[in-house]
Amino acid sequence: MKSMHIKLDDTQYEIVRGIAYVERKRMAEVVREALGEYITHRKEEAEFNKTLEKVLAAYKPALKELAKY
Repeated sequence: MKSMHIKLDDTQYEIVRGIAYVERKRMAEVVREALGEYITHRKEEAEFNKTLEKVLAAYKPALKELAKY
């Protein structure tokens, strides 16, 4: 695994530290989980956008026809 440097301002640092304390985890674990969720969310969002573009392209003529009314 490659190392990564993340810069957090004081507020972000305190939030991560608070979550780590409440969940009894190391700060690195909290950050790793958050990044994993972020990457998964971005991937799902990209897949959704591709599907939406395909659907809109398929129905573009019908949508243009409806827009006339």
